[in-house]
Amino acid sequence: MTGDIWLDVTTILNWPRPVVGIVRVEAECARYFLKADSPKIRFCRFDTANKQYFQVSGSEVRQALDRIREPVPVTASGEHRLKKLARHVLRFLPGVLRSKVVAFGSMRLRGFAALAKVYDEFRVALSMVFSPSSPTQSARINATSISGTSIPPFRSKDVYISLGLDWDQKDLEYLFNQKRKIGFRVMLICYDIIPIKFPQLYFGDVGAFFARYFANLAWCADEVLCISECTRKDLTELLTEIGAPIPPMSIITLGCEIAVSEHKEPSLEVQQLIGEKFIMYVSTIERRKNHEVLYRAYVRLIERGLKNLPLLIFVGMPGWGVDGLLSDLRLDFRIKPYVKILNHVSDGDLALLYQYAEFTVFPSLYEGWGLPIAESLAFGKFCLASNAASIPEVGGALVEYLDPWDLPAWTERLNWYFDHPEEVAEKNQRCQREYKAPTWSVAADMLLKKAEHWMNA
Repeated sequence: MTGDIWLDVTTILNWPRPVVGIVRVEAECARYFLKADSPKIRFCRFDTANKQYFQVSGSEVRQALDRIREPVPVTASGEHRLKKLARHVLRFLPGVLRSKVVAFGSMRLRGFAALAKVYDEFRVALSMVFSPSSPTQSARINATSISGTSIPPFRSKDVYISLGLDWDQKDLEYLFNQKRKIGFRVMLICYDIIPIKFPQLYFGDVGAFFARYFANLAWCADEVLCISECTRKDLTELLTEIGAPIPPMSIITLGCEIAVSEHKEPSLEVQQLIGEKFIMYVSTIERRKNHEVLYRAYVRLIERGLKNLPLLIFVGMPGWGVDGLLSDLRLDFRIKPYVKILNHVSDGDLALLYQYAEFTVFPSLYEGWGLPIAESLAFGKFCLASNAASIPEVGGALVEYLDPWDLPAWTERLNWYFDHPEEVAEKNQRCQREYKAPTWSVAADMLLKKAEHWMNA
């Protein structure tokens, strides 16, 4: 009896915005698996409310990939609004009470998600009753409305692969019990353990929640894919400390090319930036990403009387712990002409931004990899980056590294590059000549070969 290779695509089926980090990994591997066109490759999704896997057709995966590549505006889901409300409420709670509320909520994520989905279904039903031809209904994203048939338990020779937001969308205890009962193989991924290593950079007390998640991952996985040597080292140390088993681990180097639709016009915002001088930071705007050091460096340069500074563009959606920063950017009259935030940026717009940027910056405090650095180099653009964690693994000698906490260094080096455009041009040319961009096809092919190995083991 031969088995099948199942790629879980729950994350991209539920994702309502342009692709970012983890979502891109699942999306690009799914794209490659579709092109492989093998009868052994199948797709599935997990329904947390019912604890049930559903088979997903290749056509549905293609539709999801097309949608998140060039997404259209959609009505926010109940789950999305619930998370937004929770973030808003937590800001006003005292620290001790906030930790208790987060701990309570983290143990009941699936229950809250199920309630949100019930609300969404009720809202959809009402719209179908009172406005059956509503044009917004077709754009709504709802996992429970995706077609697909419930699949029987995985067979003993099957290999299950999950690359997505598993701590939020999956049940590893359920997966472990199914695996122990049936005997199929499981391949999971670790992007980083930052919520445990630096819990102060996140909301509430998330360390215990993620420690439990990684313990479950260690018990469940036959192999864990790590996206850097730094991540593998961190995960090994964590599992040793908590007394969990240490499964086989291997490094998978993420690709960095960006698939762009040839028929999509750039957004008006991006069209207006073409021809302007700008640098950019591609990242979710959250405390760990350290946008603060760029803001303060720009303020120092402005206070020195510097004029005609390049625009500083933040490409990413707001996350946790940055309310103060966003308020400063909105109210500080000194910085307002120089900083622009672009949210929900499509791949086509992102590619154009890389193409026309002077150079990029990446001052993150800690990373499991640092995909925007690789993307920047692949577009032939020099990056001024943090020297923390895995980041030097990405850029090697083509990137200049600074201590992410060293504000004077960031101020001086930004000023130096602004004053020496010829040096920026030379570094950009060196990136174009020397950078060997890793591809998603190589990463996905490695993943497929590892799955075939486990299937034949």
